[in-house]
Amino acid sequence: MKSDKLMDAITEMDEDLLVQAEKMPKKKAKVSAEKRRLLSGAEARWAVAAALTLVLLAGWMVYRKDSERIPEQSRDVVEAADPKEKTDALVQPTQGKVQTLAVPVYPSEWSREEREKQKLAGNVLADPTRIRYEAAYGAADLYRSFFADAMLMLLSEEEKQNAVMSPVSLYMALAMLAETTGSETRQEILNVLAADNIDTLRENARKIWNLCYFDDGTEKTVLGNSLWLSNRFPYQENTVKELAEEYYASVFQGDTESAEYLQMLQTWTNEMTGGLLTDETQKMEMTRDTLLELVSTVFYQSQWTECFEKKLTEEGLFHAPQGDVPAFFMHNSMSADYYTGASFVAVFKSNSQGGVWFFLPNEGVSVEDMMNDATFRDFLAYPFRYENYWDYMTPKTYRGVTGGYALIELSVPKLDLCTASQDLEDSLKKLGVSLCFDGEKSDFSPLTTVRQVWVEKAVQSSRLIMDEDGTTATSFVDISVFGGVKADEKLTLTFDRPFFLMVTGAGDIPLFAAVVNEP
Repeated sequence: MKSDKLMDAITEMDEDLLVQAEKMPKKKAKVSAEKRRLLSGAEARWAVAAALTLVLLAGWMVYRKDSERIPEQSRDVVEAADPKEKTDALVQPTQGKVQTLAVPVYPSEWSREEREKQKLAGNVLADPTRIRYEAAYGAADLYRSFFADAMLMLLSEEEKQNAVMSPVSLYMALAMLAETTGSETRQEILNVLAADNIDTLRENARKIWNLCYFDDGTEKTVLGNSLWLSNRFPYQENTVKELAEEYYASVFQGDTESAEYLQMLQTWTNEMTGGLLTDETQKMEMTRDTLLELVSTVFYQSQWTECFEKKLTEEGLFHAPQGDVPAFFMHNSMSADYYTGASFVAVFKSNSQGGVWFFLPNEGVSVEDMMNDATFRDFLAYPFRYENYWDYMTPKTYRGVTGGYALIELSVPKLDLCTASQDLEDSLKKLGVSLCFDGEKSDFSPLTTVRQVWVEKAVQSSRLIMDEDGTTATSFVDISVFGGVKADEKLTLTFDRPFFLMVTGAGDIPLFAAVVNEP
């Protein structure tokens, strides 16, 4: 029982009770040693019972007074009256089983059948997906430059191998990381994400999440976020609450050394990525030093507006850098726009949620050369607007790219691409995010009071499958935040000369000791 509540009870006692107490006979302050010695066992039991009664009576009076002050619905959790106090609430380390601290409730969505029904009834404007899209329209335009740089930087590292990544998953992970950091560490991330402050970033991240979210029971795009806290470190309650509410994040707390907690992390990630990256989730790990595991996922599944005819799919040769390899090519004839730059030609094939851009380097131009072309980078970095390339059905040039229209015979190979555990640290540092990797310089004060905290690992795993029906793709970014003392020094120990050893048992009891002069 807190002392301040006890004092409240004492100072708020009714005056008539105090008067009655004054009239009661005064008890002697002391009992002689002789009387204490002669006190019988029965009397002792009565004395103990009386003392307990007084304690219970005092406790009841405190409870009664508190109950009168606290509304019924809030008696389980008494919140601080001062918002500042609640904001700075620090949750201390706890022991015990895994706790689920927050589970997101995703926005309501019409099923495909319901959408068709409402469309026939003329209720298109009431579509919750449409309402979210209109409220968030244009939010992603602010980050096209970041998306372009992230795509080019991470994919250019794979000159001869297949590679796939998710810029929006990386963006969401960095936005959440910004929430957990402060001062210059946060500012670096804000600069990279072109946000003036954390409130602006938070608002735009929420809009981007809403732009992406779609789930009608048949097709879906879902950005999943989660925080996996260690029960060995204290954390700032308000920061975790903010992440849960603003980013639709699931939040858990547990022993990062336990197999149970790791299994939960892997299972959650598998579920959010449609089970397409199980080989990579098995590589996920947490250690005693893990303060926070931050995982951001994206799962995408959509059908072509006009599917490739399966009967037209045929085997052919794909001219890879290492030589020709067999592949199955899908074919489609379509009247469509196309766009030509100095180093490429591009065409867009639509699906139910958006579509897929295909960029083909000109003859004699490698993919690497195309990605180094400023015109290509600008095409990725600036929002696509149809009117920039057409003037009343007359094609025009915008930033070095010219529009065109033709009957296109499109042939693309069926794909199943996977990039495993791509290390993000070097790329993030090149983009301008570096302080969070340095335990001496990083600031994670919005998350915890632990002195040294740093990002130990940041990886992304992705997979993309494309066939005649549509495209399925998924990715997750896993950021491991460690706390304690970072081992910056490297130490090599080779026991190749006389040494001492000790074998201990339970309770660190020395069981054996030895001097080894010759093995």
